[in-house]
Order: sequence, then structure tokens, then C-alpha cells
Amino acid sequence: MYTLAPLVACLAPLLWFRQAPEGSPDEPQLAAGLLQPEDPAAGAGPVAVQELHPLLTLRHIYQSAPDLSALAVGAPYLGSYPVLQLRGGRAPTVAGAPEPNSAGALFSAYLDRTRTAAVAKVLAAFTSRKKLAGAGRTIMADVKLTGQSGEYRRKVIKQGRFVGLALRSAGTRDVALSITGLGTQFSDLNPSFRLYLYHSSQPTEPLATYEVPRTSRVYFEWTPLAITLPAGPTGGEYRLGYFEDDLVGQAVDLQHDFSSRPGTGGCCGSDYLLFDAYAPHVQVRAFTATAEAGTDVLPGDGKPTYVTGSNFGLNLQLSAVCDLSDYFCRYRGLFLEALQLQLAVDLLNQMAYSTRNNGVKQDVQALALVALNNRPDAQPGLLSQLDAALGALDVDLSGVSTTCLPCTKPKGNRVGAI
Repeated sequence: MYTLAPLVACLAPLLWFRQAPEGSPDEPQLAAGLLQPEDPAAGAGPVAVQELHPLLTLRHIYQSAPDLSALAVGAPYLGSYPVLQLRGGRAPTVAGAPEPNSAGALFSAYLDRTRTAAVAKVLAAFTSRKKLAGAGRTIMADVKLTGQSGEYRRKVIKQGRFVGLALRSAGTRDVALSITGLGTQFSDLNPSFRLYLYHSSQPTEPLATYEVPRTSRVYFEWTPLAITLPAGPTGGEYRLGYFEDDLVGQAVDLQHDFSSRPGTGGCCGSDYLLFDAYAPHVQVRAFTATAEAGTDVLPGDGKPTYVTGSNFGLNLQLSAVCDLSDYFCRYRGLFLEALQLQLAVDLLNQMAYSTRNNGVKQDVQALALVALNNRPDAQPGLLSQLDAALGALDVDLSGVSTTCLPCTKPKGNRVGAI
């Protein structure tokens, strides 16, 4: 029904922290990604998290946090997304990130994880209360691009390029594509085969890499995958492929055009049925792009050249499900109050039940419990305020694709006559 990663990227800027003073022993410096975004288009909330409640100072949060050593990693803090090991040993970096495993890096990782959890909780509560489970329905399940194989005598001549298949949403609203399987047909074994995923919005550097060892040759070898391709607010095109210089042997070529409907007989078999299944949701084209040895950074603007007579030894299995991520992102301001209260509740809960043994914990533990629960004078605590905010959260779903709207049955008795 929604994809968490892009929604976290969209909603997280609503929850930002005010930077600690430099040199403060109890308030480490935070990663830039946790601070108020400079771009107004990011839709930052009007106040910092510290303004949501007097107890939510960085000192109180830091001294009540669990053991942060479990978050230590061997690379800079990168927010909510995994560290990638890129071609040629290159590692990605993030501007403004604290030194790896410093107090600031570990504390930033904890705050980011807590913020991500708050987003996930609010979205889960909203979809449950609005009975949107039906909006997660599958509308295309495990459809292959082709049921054919290339002739072994036909092989792709390697030219040091980056080659693969480009996928672009066919314009179906509120639908997320995913790659559920990879088929390859190579002349030799490739135990270290690696796929690279790029997007047209960032065409020269990969979004992700996938290790997919190939242990068969000549015929198509299939491997399950789980790669989600959310449409996102800007649409664009995903490009999945490999570097020819990394390939052992050659790709067996299938002279097939995935962007046009094949005939109903002859060499193409029943491929027209497969095309009819995936074409309403995704446009698929083979492509080549210039590459340089030893790096996954594509030279120039990374612009591909599309081809119609080759598959470069690749076949994909695709699925499509209803996904309201982009729709929710457009209405992100409506989630602000619930997100702020959820994060405040989570941080105060950590203070109330912290296992740390220090003076700050003893000072704030009882106060945090008072803030969370209703007072004797009938003043609602933060838990009651959060429940009320979730109940009042209302996003107009009239603009959602009818394919993805949950089924609602009319209430009351139905009367008819013959």
C-alpha cells in the first residue's frame, strides 16, 4: 500500500532537531540530515523537536538513549539507507556527517532510527484506521518479459559498455513496480556477477548494487529478487544492468523488442500475452551507456542509447502493486501533528523506561511518565493527544486511482422487488 523508504525521505524533514552548541559534553553534534532543511520545498515542520515538550532537550534524549555502541559501523552515518560497496572500492559519503563512530555519529543514527520508526508507526496506524488494506492489492504478479531464449550462436560482442534494461512507469497512477526475478543467459559462469541500479534523476551514480552469482551457463538461469521501483514524485526511469568488462564470457543475445507487442505466432510463441500483461504498467527498453574501466560512475551525463534488437542476456520477472506513497507525500503537511506527537511519545517513553544509570535518568523518569499519561485534573497526556491526532488524521482519497481504492460495501439493509 506504500513504500516506507521514499515516504521516510518525504516525511522525515517535518521532524528536525536544533543543532547542539559546539563543544557541549552532553549534546553531541548532529548530522546535517537531522537539521532543518535549507530548501523550503522539503516542507520542514515549523518548530524543532526540542520545542515539542520541555523534557525533549538533546541532553535528556542523549543521556536516556540505549547503548549506542550497537549502532557503530565502519562508514559515515548515511541516514536511513544502507551503505553500498561500489565498483572499484568506492564508498559513498554524505556532506555534513560526523566522523564515523563518534558520539555525534552514533547519536545521529539513533535519532534517525527513532524518527523513522515514528513515521512507520503513524503510517501503519493511519492505514489501519482508514481500512486501506485493500489499497495494497497486487495488480500484476510475477510476469516475465519473455518466455523465449536466445540462440547460443548469437552472442553480444563486448565493447566496454554499461548495458541493461530501462523501466519507466506507463503512467498508471498509484502503482509501484517491483522486480521479483532475474533471468540471465550467458556463455560462461559468473560467480561474481553484479547488477547496478541507476535512475534518470541521478544518471551517473548507482542507487544500489546487487550481488547475483550466476552458476549456470548457456540456458536462462533464474534467481528471485526483491527490488522495489517506486514511481516517486518525479517519475523518471530506472536502469538496471551490468558492466560488460565485468562479465566473464559473453551474453547470449535474444533479438527481441520489449517495447512493442510481438506477433501472435511464429518464433515469439505466447509472448504477446506477457506483453499485454506488463505493458499497461511499465515500458521496457534495452539500452547501452558509455562506461569507464574501474568505476561505476558513468562518464558525461550518463545518457543511454536505446536499442530494439537485443536483451543483453537479461530477462526480468515483474510485479505491480497499488502504492499510495506519492499520494501521501503530496499531503505530508496533514501528517505533521501526528508525527510530532508520535516522536515525542517515543522519546519520552525511552526516558521513562530507560535502563541507563545516571543522574539525568533519575531527574526525568518520573516527569516523563507524568507527561505521557492523563493528569488528575483531566488534562490529557501526550498518549491521549496522539490517539486523538491519529483519529482526526484525514487524507482525501478521492484522487486515488479507482483500481487502488479499498472496496467499501454500502451500509444498512437493501430492499428490492421483482
